[in-house]
Amino acid sequence: MLCKIGLMYRLSINMKPKILFLSILTLSTSFIKAQTLKTKVITPDTTVTGFLSATTDTSIQLSVNSVKFRQSILNKNAHKNYNYQNIESISIIKKGTIIKSILIGTVVGILIGYVDSKSDYGPGARAYLGGVSGIFCGLVVGLISYNKTFNIYRKIENFKKLKTSVLKMTII
Repeated sequence: MLCKIGLMYRLSINMKPKILFLSILTLSTSFIKAQTLKTKVITPDTTVTGFLSATTDTSIQLSVNSVKFRQSILNKNAHKNYNYQNIESISIIKKGTIIKSILIGTVVGILIGYVDSKSDYGPGARAYLGGVSGIFCGLVVGLISYNKTFNIYRKIENFKKLKTSVLKMTII
């Protein structure tokens, strides 16, 4: 009987990391949401700006109106498809990146400052300083990730890299 209880205890300990991993995976997929991606497409003939609404295996779809990525367009005349064979480069601006980076940097800075509170002034002072430094770190990260340019040069390999990056951009 004790052997069975010990075996069940070991199984429950071994299952905890797996359950934790599945819980984190489930929570992280809940953060996937449609985002507004302002896009500039440079073709050999012209430069066009709009909002990225969808991608296919070989093309992107731009809308004149502000739409979320992967959102169906009600007015079919308000969009245009661009094949990768006609695209030189694409610039994408993800809205809200700077604000989100500043908030994350501030929270992380406050937490680090509070945990590392070996100051004469107490944990509040270190948390304050950590928050202020987190604002600047978040601002730098936000400015770096604000605008992404992809050089397609009419090649399918470069277009596939764009698609992968766009999917990563739309997570959180």
